[in-house]
Amino acid sequence: LMRYHGQPSGIFAADEFLAGRMPSRGAELCAVVESMWSLALLAQASPTDSQATKALDALEKLAFNALPGSVADDLWSHPYLQFANSIQATKGEADHVWTHDGPDAAMYGLVPNYECCTANMHQGYPKLISHLFFTDLAANAVISTIWAPSTVSIQGVGGGADIELRTEYPFDFSVEYVIKNPAAFTLRVRLPEFLREVAGPHEGLATLHVWLEGHEQIVMLTDGFLEYAIPA
Repeated sequence: LMRYHGQPSGIFAADEFLAGRMPSRGAELCAVVESMWSLALLAQASPTDSQATKALDALEKLAFNALPGSVADDLWSHPYLQFANSIQATKGEADHVWTHDGPDAAMYGLVPNYECCTANMHQGYPKLISHLFFTDLAANAVISTIWAPSTVSIQGVGGGADIELRTEYPFDFSVEYVIKNPAAFTLRVRLPEFLREVAGPHEGLATLHVWLEGHEQIVMLTDGFLEYAIPA
């Protein structure tokens, strides 16, 4: 799908029809938020870490590229379609490239073109936030999936761990985990794709220098994840 219809923002061109890679063909806001939800579930259900990593890479690209430009900062308006090479959002575009949606599909409004995105758009950020951390009870592990400022209280791992993730990613690459836990557990952190390209191969192993409680350590990067043993 992405090979033949993918756009730079991470979504595929689909202005009611699969539209190829032409940057003037649109992608619907519904497709963005629903793809994000699907990718989060796909990551959870993936049988291997490398497959989960690929799903989370795609989710991150949508969350930080396709979704922000598709909604106003107060969430009261949105365009029905977004385009890679769109320079303005105007109504009444009679001479448009897309073949099915109406002339108001590129403008910001409460209900531009059709009602579906108005009903769907609000699920994007809440469902993203609810999937910033996964738990693996059998392995006594917490998985940090995507870097974003967040806090989480987890039952059943680490004796009931509280984790705060401090970061301004993607505008800054500094990431700090503040953890309170009465029992030991494993913290697994997905490293973003572009940092993995610097650190080592996507599949297999690489080593990175990190700091744990102020002490430098060497940790293994395995199939996209860093793994830390968090003491009690």
